[in-house]
Amino acid sequence: DEIGDMPLDMQVKLLRMLEERTFTRIGGSKPISVDVRFVCATHRDLTQLIAEQKFREDLYYRINVFPIILPPLKERLADIPDLVRFIIERFEAQGFPKAPILTDGAIEALRSYEWPGNVRELRNILERAGALFVGRAIDFATMAGLIRPGQPIDRAEEAEAIWDAVAEFADDVSVTTTADGKEDLPLRPIEVGANDDEGVRSLISGPGGFNLKDYVSALEVAFIRVALEDEEGSVSAAARRLGIQRTTLIEKMRKFGIGRPD
Repeated sequence: DEIGDMPLDMQVKLLRMLEERTFTRIGGSKPISVDVRFVCATHRDLTQLIAEQKFREDLYYRINVFPIILPPLKERLADIPDLVRFIIERFEAQGFPKAPILTDGAIEALRSYEWPGNVRELRNILERAGALFVGRAIDFATMAGLIRPGQPIDRAEEAEAIWDAVAEFADDVSVTTTADGKEDLPLRPIEVGANDDEGVRSLISGPGGFNLKDYVSALEVAFIRVALEDEEGSVSAAARRLGIQRTTLIEKMRKFGIGRPD
């Protein structure tokens, strides 16, 4: 990924491996033969980097066997409905709660944006929509507000959506104790809507009682873990996604014993 950012000394090693089809492990002494296929991606102009002597010309010709030019998302807006369908299916396969319903207006809002962050930005927007509007319809104005945070959004509606999303986030609130005596908090709370009084009453009236503190802690653990995983372990990026200070996130990670994902 991003081979255009590869240091020159590493380019030499990669070229040698491609030519000889062998490599030697760090600390090893014997070459190992391999039969692999490389797919290299970059957002940079490699020919320009060659002119600037930042990329090896021989490596360029070695990897440029079958080039695939993928236009930016803003140049293929007609693909957005198919991409949205694919991304939402992936979310559901990963265990996300009920996906939001995107109206024609919501799709039009997505197609009216230029997407400087390409498909990754589209995925993030849909993930936010899925978290805030579980199983609910999203119209043009709502989607426009999700895409451009500066635009006004009905904050009361968003607050209600957040409560619904939190309630839909899971199906278990039991708290068990691990061998070391620590509470193993549930990753997801039971499905209870913000206005589902009967669901709440059933939850807090169970035979085992109910612990609101543990319930809220479980939510924090779930959101922190997901944010860290999606941001590839970057605490700063995860904190921004969660809307809290980096130091606050570090304190919560220490409190709940959450480490960075592998």
